[in-house]
Amino acid sequence: MGIRDTCVQDCLIGFYRDTAAPDSGRGDVLRFNGDIVSVRYNYRAQ
Repeated sequence: MGIRDTCVQDCLIGFYRDTAAPDSGRGDVLRFNGDIVSVRYNYRAQ
């Protein structure tokens, strides 16, 4: 379809794998009336 795959073409796959590693940081979710309104991930500096 000609849609650019940014994860492959920009070499981001390794970044996302590192981010999902168990010891990589901490995620926070902000809820309002039970609905998720914001998500933040604090990536640990190395």
